[in-house]
Amino acid sequence: MRKAMDRYLRVISTELREETQKPYSVLFEEIWAYYAEHMLTKAPYIGGGLSEGTGLMLECFYMISMGEVLKNYGISTEASGLLMTIAYQRVVNKTPALLCRLLHFLIRHPKLLRGLSRILEHKYNWISDRYPDAFTIRTIMPAQHDIAFVYHATHCPISDFVKKYGYSEYMPYLCNLDYAIIGSLGVPFYRTHTCFVDGDYCDFNILSRGEIIDCWPPVFSRNKGLK
Repeated sequence: MRKAMDRYLRVISTELREETQKPYSVLFEEIWAYYAEHMLTKAPYIGGGLSEGTGLMLECFYMISMGEVLKNYGISTEASGLLMTIAYQRVVNKTPALLCRLLHFLIRHPKLLRGLSRILEHKYNWISDRYPDAFTIRTIMPAQHDIAFVYHATHCPISDFVKKYGYSEYMPYLCNLDYAIIGSLGVPFYRTHTCFVDGDYCDFNILSRGEIIDCWPPVFSRNKGLK
């Protein structure tokens, strides 16, 4: 887990040093200590290595831990949200070109993409039957011709966690990271629902064509109905 956290924090080590005037190694240990004490001991079990969602959840907990430690240096939640966004963009920009080409191929063949999604949906639902705190997803038939693919996350353990333990201020920025991730892959995407705000589902609308929405300023701050 330390290695996984370092993967996301090291890419913004220069910014972290500039903001805190502390060596990266010192700051990393502070963030790790916060994570170990306040996140790891409370994190729900959602399937471990069986579920890709485990890594997603823990990565968000790394970011929350960073934000909490940075408060000690006078850094706002919004500024931490920007650092999260930069970190994810830099990590995603290292994605091998072959995987990016495969993703764009799938978007051009939405029936194949939906078929793969349904396989993943069955896997997630099988896991959630055994671990009720886990993510659940549902593949949706797009209602518009320009939408290649839609799926709904119908349960989000990250949303549950931040509400339960008092970290809700971070959730809009964590949701905004999907725009950083998907946009950095060169894929048009938007969302109008989240489990955190609406309580029902998070929608992921992948477009076959269209403009990539800038991930900063965060979409929730623009009063355009995006989340």
